[in-house]
Amino acid sequence: MVSRSSRSGAGDFGDMLYAVLAPLADEYDLILIDTPPGERILVEGAFAISSAVVIPTRSDDASIDGVERIARRFMAVRDRNPSLQLAGIVLFGVGPRSMRLERSVRDTLEEMLGTVAPVFATRIRNLESASADARKKGLLFHELEGAVTDAQKNRLKALRAGEKPTDGFFSRNAGGLAEEYEQLTGEILARLNEIESGNEA
Repeated sequence: MVSRSSRSGAGDFGDMLYAVLAPLADEYDLILIDTPPGERILVEGAFAISSAVVIPTRSDDASIDGVERIARRFMAVRDRNPSLQLAGIVLFGVGPRSMRLERSVRDTLEEMLGTVAPVFATRIRNLESASADARKKGLLFHELEGAVTDAQKNRLKALRAGEKPTDGFFSRNAGGLAEEYEQLTGEILARLNEIESGNEA
């Protein structure tokens, strides 16, 4: 979190957010703030007290335009918070077989960013059924993977016994999503470490 003295003029929401998080900051190595992209006050308030930003985007044109809008907000807040850094951009919701589309979007984003920040190598695939199951069951993806496997075993057991299966899962295979999130976490942490090392130099 950025010190109060470096955030002059951060705005009411940024000040309130800082007041709530500052007493807790020493207890954590990392504080993540997830904001909806369209809420200017929330986004700019979070940027005002942050040291780094990760921008998620989908592969459609409207999402790419959204990255440009977020970049403008980033630059506006950077006047008030000069230590704010762009950690990178992550592609999510990409179809598992959409390799040409992914390459095209990466090229566009890399051209947009230049050398400012990376487009993270890990992308998060679009598995709507797994996402729906995770939300419905209140599970993280690494928990969902095991739960789906157990549910499939129970389903087969019920079918063999002539009973109706009642697993309640939409997805039949949540494999790989947990690993993608784990890989992305590693990339983001490495980038944050790089930013922090650069700030100390």
